[in-house]
Amino acid sequence: MFSKIRNRLSNTFKAYRFRETSNPELNDPIALIELAQKYYNRGVYIDAIKCYNKAIKLDPKNHRILTLRAMAKSRIHKFKESINDLKKVVFIDPNDGFAWHGLAENYFETNELALSKESYDKAIECGVTSHNVYFMRGKINYAFKQFKEAYDDLTTSIEKESRLIESYVYLGLACSKLGLLEEELNNYDQAIRLGSKNPAVYFNRGMVKLNKSEIEKAKADFFKASEMGFKDADMVLDKWDVYVNKHK
Repeated sequence: MFSKIRNRLSNTFKAYRFRETSNPELNDPIALIELAQKYYNRGVYIDAIKCYNKAIKLDPKNHRILTLRAMAKSRIHKFKESINDLKKVVFIDPNDGFAWHGLAENYFETNELALSKESYDKAIECGVTSHNVYFMRGKINYAFKQFKEAYDDLTTSIEKESRLIESYVYLGLACSKLGLLEEELNNYDQAIRLGSKNPAVYFNRGMVKLNKSEIEKAKADFFKASEMGFKDADMVLDKWDVYVNKHK
């Protein structure tokens, strides 16, 4: 999480070269940030946070340090603490799209989906328009049964990045809710071409093919889903004649 945000924020403090230091009591916020980034890159997030804490005390008006600390906190699943830091950032600078993006991701992790969606909305308004932002908002819209909005977001996500399997899976699901049968099938096909190992994709594709009366092709997909351990496929195959008759 936050990898792209972190790269952009690093530019705020210039491209520093990390160096070893024998002085644990650094009194320069820039030096502390430099050391924190070094810890962060090594995965030593607790020590990174300690450095950010010192830097904030020395330079309390620098809200970028709060964003960096929030990123480190999210790495150790302290999502609530990360949210608190980022809320302070957007209070200081309501147009900080990276902070809104971070808030959206942390709210998603804490299952606060409405707040996550609002934060993704703000991130997009502030110019953060990566494929992941639209993909995540699309997932949330789907969860909220806002299927047209989910369809639009997921389509945008694919336009920006065409190799993300989950985008096609969720877009297929949105198409199903909107009655877009051919487009639903195309999205499942693409997910499988890209290497999806999700048995539900084969199951859903089988259901589409049943609706199209492509009986043998549908059966092959249900067998595949069954082989992958998907119990719903077993139920369909056990009552195969009933399902076929329903879809003739």
